Amino acid sequence: MNHLSEKAEKRVIILLVCAVIFNLFVSASIAWGGLPFDLFTLRFAGGFFLLVFVCLHGWYRYGWQTMLIFFGITLAITWSAESLSIETGIPFGNFHYTDLLGDKIGHVPILIIPAYFFNGYLAWTLGNLFAGNLTAGMHRKDVVRVPLISTVIMVMWNLSFDPIMSTIEGNWVWHDGGFYFGVPLSNFIGWFITVFLVFQLFSFFLLWSGHFDVPSLRMSHWYLFPFMYMVQGLPSILYSFFRENDANIYQPIALITFLTMFLPAIASIFVIRYRIAAKA
Repeated sequence: MNHLSEKAEKRVIILLVCAVIFNLFVSASIAWGGLPFDLFTLRFAGGFFLLVFVCLHGWYRYGWQTMLIFFGITLAITWSAESLSIETGIPFGNFHYTDLLGDKIGHVPILIIPAYFFNGYLAWTLGNLFAGNLTAGMHRKDVVRVPLISTVIMVMWNLSFDPIMSTIEGNWVWHDGGFYFGVPLSNFIGWFITVFLVFQLFSFFLLWSGHFDVPSLRMSHWYLFPFMYMVQGLPSILYSFFRENDANIYQPIALITFLTMFLPAIASIFVIRYRIAAKA
């Protein structure tokens, strides 16, 4: 956890706000499709601004060493699970990646791991908010509860994009199809297992580290999180307004995204207001 001067902290807040605004612009552009950039470039740009947001907030709350641990756990578990599933069908199901997401490490596109890391940190922080854990560590009562809540949030994010990224865009292909707009149930079971392992190991690490300080974060640090999380789901909602083809997928996914991403994010704003701001 880092203690900054008031001037430095204001600069951090400005950078966080700018990251949210630029990510919002990129997300809207992805759905609109009116800019002279291909989809890969826009997603790469969105990932960059999400990188700035996550790394700044994570560095300020936990310190860079702890964030490296989180990244290392995420890299090891998610790459192994993705590679194993491509080879054996376990845990996600039988699928393979196409070349649309760029270069790969083995059979897994390089961009997949940062996606787990960035959005995993968003889900992790929201899980901590709902559980009431505002420390830079982990209490025993939260050591399993926080990973469970965070995992559910992460799987709900997967509900909003997998049919679009796979069935419509073809970034990966499910060999046997599935009930959820071409995505099999095994995918979500695999996501739950994989992401829970990431969060649970990180939770054990925080418990072992023994740090229970409450970071002196400004309220804006907390309030920005629900908005950044909603921005990640924004394209899945806007697609229904800008895409005439595949409306039978885009329209229900927009509703699902609102229920599974926007409502929890809105609920977390109330949690911040009445659990954190009331104590400030």
